[in-house]
Amino acid sequence: MIYEAHELSLAFPDMPPDQFKRLADDIRANGLNHPIVLLDGKILDGRHRYRGCIEVGVAPMFRDFMEGNPDESSHGDPVAFVTSENASRRHLNTSQLAHAIAAMAGWERDQAKKRMAVGGAFGGASKGSAGLHTPSLGDTGRTSEKLAAKTGVSARTVDKAIKVREAGIPEVNQAVASGEGSLNMAEKIVKLSHAAQRR
Repeated sequence: MIYEAHELSLAFPDMPPDQFKRLADDIRANGLNHPIVLLDGKILDGRHRYRGCIEVGVAPMFRDFMEGNPDESSHGDPVAFVTSENASRRHLNTSQLAHAIAAMAGWERDQAKKRMAVGGAFGGASKGSAGLHTPSLGDTGRTSEKLAAKTGVSARTVDKAIKVREAGIPEVNQAVASGEGSLNMAEKIVKLSHAAQRR
């Protein structure tokens, strides 16, 4: 069976080739020291370890992330877990970290919609009624504020990164993700047309 990366895992940029080679060489010499973490059958943490195992012919080990379980790492919150694991292992500046966290906004919004749908489906009210579902504070809070609370990056910085991701052309986003450009500069650039952004 081939495992694909979870979208939360893909929020963080790929490991540089030289770093990946060192990782693969270490797996070849010492085996896999930390299991690959799965959520919904996809790799939440360890996509490079998984690729390294495949490349050097070592059988990967897996464990399931226990979402919602307070005994799990980061109290069972996948966004907090992925951020914690990657922020501690990589040398990312604040702009890069916020840009990666902003990539999780779509997943966070989808989860909020699912929670609201489940609340509506089981809330006892008929479809379309005013009492369908009373959103909790967590459901109604802005996505940037929720991500900020889970990751320790300010809501203003996350909000700025979300705007850059949504309005910026790929080249602008790549510059921030790679650390070549700052979020403050990108925020000014994305206010321009796509043609002007390229210039």
